[in-house]
Amino acid sequence: MSENLRQSICTFLARTGSPSYNVIVVLASNVPKQLDYAVIDRVDEVVNFEKPGIKERKNMLFHYLVQFCKPPESTMQKLSFFWKFPRSIYTGKKLI
Repeated sequence: MSENLRQSICTFLARTGSPSYNVIVVLASNVPKQLDYAVIDRVDEVVNFEKPGIKERKNMLFHYLVQFCKPPESTMQKLSFFWKFPRSIYTGKKLI
């Protein structure tokens, strides 16, 4: 355990000594086995999330594309794209 991690754990334990309904703490870790037992003891609920499967990943990607990647609507946006990427005219790449 690194010194920075050790100091963080000590600070967390010192500041969460008494229960409070005014604060919510959410912990997230890619390696939950490395969490100190004293930290886990102060957490009310532990929720494990597995890695998303192929179907979930496709849903997340589709949601992202629909939400943030919109095709150019105006002629000015299309011309701006061709100005920045002139090779796209003959390579067939398109702005999404």
